[in-house]
Amino acid sequence: MKTIEVPREFTRKILDVLKRRYSTKFSRVWHNEVGLVGLFIHEEYVFRTSSYQTISVIVEQPSVSKKCSITVVPSGGGGGFLNLNWGSHGAAGNTLIKVIKLLVGRGLEHNSASDDVYDEIYSEPDDFYKDILTESGDFVEDTDD
Repeated sequence: MKTIEVPREFTRKILDVLKRRYSTKFSRVWHNEVGLVGLFIHEEYVFRTSSYQTISVIVEQPSVSKKCSITVVPSGGGGGFLNLNWGSHGAAGNTLIKVIKLLVGRGLEHNSASDDVYDEIYSEPDDFYKDILTESGDFVEDTDD
């Protein structure tokens, strides 16, 4: 489980990314006078471990705070005789954290690099995530020689 805080100006963009890419099982955002709470549950099949894993994301933004808190809880991903997950669920959680940090790091101005990242997520999502992981050194592609 990892929690990060981002400036509240990014909440709308982050919620949109979560709704589009990280909510295959459940997506709900509650607004009231106290603030905002969002819950997103994403399930995916991992070929490496031949099993399913989930990523649960909790977004909290108190109305009086200038920060938005995002908690990522990856789980599952185990398979086989010993139910080993080989780190697949942790890697999936780290990828989401990197995407959020990249969006925040690129800014919010119109036509900013953040908008380019945001557009790239939806135009070629698989290539986008592969590029994120390649830049960070967490992705190693299998090659046949």
